Amino acid sequence: MYAYIFDSKDGELLETYVAENDLSPITYAHMYADSVDCGIEHDGHVPYGSGDIDVKIAEEPYSVRCWNSASYFLNF
Repeated sequence: MYAYIFDSKDGELLETYVAENDLSPITYAHMYADSVDCGIEHDGHVPYGSGDIDVKIAEEPYSVRCWNSASYFLNF
């Protein structure tokens, strides 16, 4: 299983992490935010595809089937 980080605006794949035991999208959102020197906004539910980044837990990055997914706003 992998955690894929996508740009919500254009769907570009930004980063890939191996998701072995932790299948929570927020974990990988924080990892990505840390790598670009920012944080994650925690102000409620963000509809998938409406934030700054989308996190998808799946075997393949662009597959229809996924284990979990969520969108997040970055806080610069």
